[in-house]
Amino acid sequence: EHVYKNLAPNDSSKTPVTLRLADLLAERARVASMKDLDSGCTVCTAGEQDRSRALRLYLEALPKTPVSSRGRVMIQVGHLYEMMGREKEAIESYSAITMDSAQGSSAADAYLSLAEIHFKKNHFKEASVGYERVMNDTKAGSRGLAAYRLAWCQLNLGQIDVGLKQFKKILTTRDLQSKSGVAEGQADKQFVEEVSRDLATWMAKAAVGEAEIEELATLSPEAARQGNLITLAAELERTGKKAAGVQVWQYVHDKAPQPEVRLEAQIRLVTLL
Repeated sequence: EHVYKNLAPNDSSKTPVTLRLADLLAERARVASMKDLDSGCTVCTAGEQDRSRALRLYLEALPKTPVSSRGRVMIQVGHLYEMMGREKEAIESYSAITMDSAQGSSAADAYLSLAEIHFKKNHFKEASVGYERVMNDTKAGSRGLAAYRLAWCQLNLGQIDVGLKQFKKILTTRDLQSKSGVAEGQADKQFVEEVSRDLATWMAKAAVGEAEIEELATLSPEAARQGNLITLAAELERTGKKAAGVQVWQYVHDKAPQPEVRLEAQIRLVTLL
């Protein structure tokens, strides 16, 4: 604050100091908001003043920010507009980044942010466009999240087979097995298990036979495999697909090492046969 206030407007250090101060204010606002949410707030206002000031500083510095760094600043501006309920300005900020060919990786972040806005409003067709743009950028750090959201868009648009194929792509592509990008080839175990559970649930809406059952077992992480098969069996039973349900419960019975799980499978089989 002291350095910012005392630097001359034309000083070469003014812009980086302004951006650094804006970053700190935005982060302090984020931390305050998290604490507010953790306290169970109903009307959450923590961080508003810092957020508003950070936005003003980013906009002040933006004209003098190097072109190569401008996208990062505009992403921050868009996020702050969103947090402040100013969706129109947020969309304008993100859209400006996507139209600037000099922004590189920031464009993928902007497409993702635009897609997330549409997704939250159940505009799945429009959201799909943004997620696909992120997916097509091999350098984007959120391709896993984009792939996952794209699958849900397809499912919500009634494209069940396409959505299932997208889940399977995530489960067989290491680069997509983390919402924020895979670091050093390491998959996010929790994310992969989540995708496999969604696959199990939605598979019940398509044709299920021996090949599909074996595929689910193969694609599921070991820790989630049995639970996923039981989920599929229960969904098939719930939706009246008894023959397919019998096949899955029989598979569970034959593969389960726990006596209690085999007993449950036997009871289900007796009920369905």
